[in-house]
Amino acid sequence: LLGRLGRPSAPVLVNGDGSPAWPWGVVGSISHAEGVCIVALAARGRILGLGVDLEPRQPIEPQLCRFVCTERERAMLAGWPTELRRIGGRLLFSAKESVYKCQYPLTRMPLEYQELTIELDPGSGVFSAELPLAPAAAAGTALVLHGRCHVDPDWIVTGVTLRRETE
Repeated sequence: LLGRLGRPSAPVLVNGDGSPAWPWGVVGSISHAEGVCIVALAARGRILGLGVDLEPRQPIEPQLCRFVCTERERAMLAGWPTELRRIGGRLLFSAKESVYKCQYPLTRMPLEYQELTIELDPGSGVFSAELPLAPAAAAGTALVLHGRCHVDPDWIVTGVTLRRETE
């Protein structure tokens, strides 16, 4: 993928905090689960950050759902169709992971799950994530990021792109 961006092919090293050390001028995100890996890359410019996450299409335990999902999100899940409600906690977990991966290289600020609020329309696959004020200011972006999700028979995939505002 680096070659497609006009960069030399090279291994992606790891920073001390475990995040990928992308080459200069590249933004990206990696996710892997159960022998599957996804990678998204872009030339840094109009794209300031990317975040992707891949999760198995399985429910999470109720106590983990309470840890990951805010009260407002759990109320949103209650209105979803039965099958999506069953995996809704995992879907929101994945969306939050994508948002975290998008903002972290810019801010170096860790986020707790309860600090992010996701609004997700399962019909369209579109979601928004409300960032806390400090990471949003550090990233130089608005408080809300927008992403997309896809659910297939085996996997949940989410992604977020942070774009520079056009001038």
